[in-house]
Amino acid sequence: MIELPDRSFNPRNKVTDRAVPVRPLIFHLDEAAGSRLLSYGKPMLAAAGERLMGADEVPRRALFLLTGRASLHLLNSSSSDVFGRSELIGFAEAISRRPMCYSVVAESDCRIEMIDRGELLLAITKDDHLRLSLILALSTEIQEIYRLFA
Repeated sequence: MIELPDRSFNPRNKVTDRAVPVRPLIFHLDEAAGSRLLSYGKPMLAAAGERLMGADEVPRRALFLLTGRASLHLLNSSSSDVFGRSELIGFAEAISRRPMCYSVVAESDCRIEMIDRGELLLAITKDDHLRLSLILALSTEIQEIYRLFA
């Protein structure tokens, strides 16, 4: 018999219970995967203090941070973390079309590559090295989330 997934499990409900590190929500790509990803994106500049993504919205794109720093703030929690160069933000949410459980704010002036969902899917389909890097990062995220909320 096939066991159905527990639909009542929602890690967002447990965020308020304890401080949770937000590192598992972000993917740090190696230099080769990062440079390959750039060919699928559109460059963007963001000023310090600018909101890049909002909590509870379904992102249509992911952000790849080239320079500067961005902070993530978990929904219904005071937990936050600051990230820097070569970080991919919003990948899992853009692919799965699930709402963000955090907001992203530029902490300093940033240079960002915006990668639309369609371009992400194209990149995953065409580029083996990038696909393997993202799958590894995604599996690490899933393991970490279950470890945190188990």
